[in-house]
Order: sequence, then C-alpha cells, then structure tokens
Amino acid sequence: MKIFTSLPLRWVLLFFMAFCLAVLLDNQDRVIRMVAALVLIVLAQIREISLVNDATPSRKPEAETAKAQKK
Repeated sequence: MKIFTSLPLRWVLLFFMAFCLAVLLDNQDRVIRMVAALVLIVLAQIREISLVNDATPSRKPEAETAKAQKK
C-alpha cells in the first residue's frame, strides 16, 4: 500500500509543512516551536517515504512475467 500517492494529498502535506515552518519561524513560545519542529520532521519523513514508494517499481509485474516465461 502506497502512502500519499495522489497529487492532492501531496499538496495537503506540503501545505501543513509550510504551516509548521511558518509557526516555527514566527512564534515566540518555546513549546509551540518545539511541537512545530517535531511535526515538521514527521511530515518530512512521511513525504520522503511516499516519494520512495512512488519511485520503486512494483514487484508484481516481474513475478507475472516470470510465471509466463516458465509456461
């Protein structure tokens, strides 16, 4: 199962990342800044995972072609 494979969900993810970055740069409260930094890190990791999942080819067609070649 691929996470965030459709384009609109990627835009939503980028929107939340931009919001967390704005909160991180603008807010003076340390706790809120720490929470924004942690959320930004988590969102960046989710984005990275989704990009890797999209770049990795599916293994299913390889298995089907191997079965077809054996027959």
